[in-house]
Formats: sequence, C-alpha cells, structure tokens
Amino acid sequence: FAPHIAELGRPRRPCALVTLTRSRSHEGLGFSIRGGSEHGVGIYVSLVEPGSSAEREGLRVGDQIVTVNDMIFITICHDEAVHILKTGRRLLMKVRDVGRLPHARTQ
Repeated sequence: FAPHIAELGRPRRPCALVTLTRSRSHEGLGFSIRGGSEHGVGIYVSLVEPGSSAEREGLRVGDQIVTVNDMIFITICHDEAVHILKTGRRLLMKVRDVGRLPHARTQ
C-alpha cells in the first residue's frame, strides 16, 4: 500500500484531534470517507475539499478516523459512520495519519 504520490512529501503526525462544527444541519463538512467493518478495514478520509472546514482544521486524505465524539470508529460499518458524521453538529475526531487508503479485504 504505497502512499498517493501527492502525499509523499507531507510531514507525518501520528495522531491528531480535529474539531469540525457545522452551522446549518444541511451543511457539509468538506470531506468523504471510505471503508468500514463490512470491508474488513476502518474508516478513512478519501477526499478533502480544498478550502473546506475539514481542510482548514487539518484533516488529510489517508487519515484513519479512530473516534468521533468518543464513539470508536475502528470497527464501525460504513453506513453507521456516514450517519454519525452527517447528523452531528459538532464532531470531535481523533484521527491517525497512515498516509494511504487501504484496499478492502477480499476472500
């Protein structure tokens, strides 16, 4: 699992706290995820929109979301993670920089 070429030169950080707050319930936070327990992997940031609150707060492509508001995201399914991320007004996220997106486990 090599890091994306654009990510090779960035400084690494083992863990970080990222706080995102939405002002309106329908407002997006500027990032997308992939993964989930049904794929045999955790939840990872797959896209960060330029200029978004997610980018301003330091969220990066390849970050693994470890917890959100003290809920463990390491073994959560994708749909449940999306629901929590879309319905929370204030999200306190602990993320781990792994610098890459995992591939789903296949049998």
